[in-house]
Amino acid sequence: MELMTGKKEGKFREELGEHLNDIEACLVSLRGASQEFFENGEPAKCYEVIELESKADKQRRKVQAELFEGAFFPTLRGDFFNLIEVEDHIANQAEDVADILAWS
Repeated sequence: MELMTGKKEGKFREELGEHLNDIEACLVSLRGASQEFFENGEPAKCYEVIELESKADKQRRKVQAELFEGAFFPTLRGDFFNLIEVEDHIANQAEDVADILAWS
């Protein structure tokens, strides 16, 4: 299925790609933080995960704003909102793990 695209849809795709990049950075950072914690007992890198999750949240709001501003047909917007929330849940879970390690 090919979606009709315009300026708003292009901006949405760009913002969504940035959100996914932020989530990926959060997960990569969590891997490093976990290794550092289990090898050296050092939780300092966990705080980087928490910061990256905050960045992902800010980007999520930008992505959602593109939808609010009318990107795509209304029938598709709900599906995109659900997709964004599921993606953001991944970053939230990474932050939860970092919180557990940081406060252990």
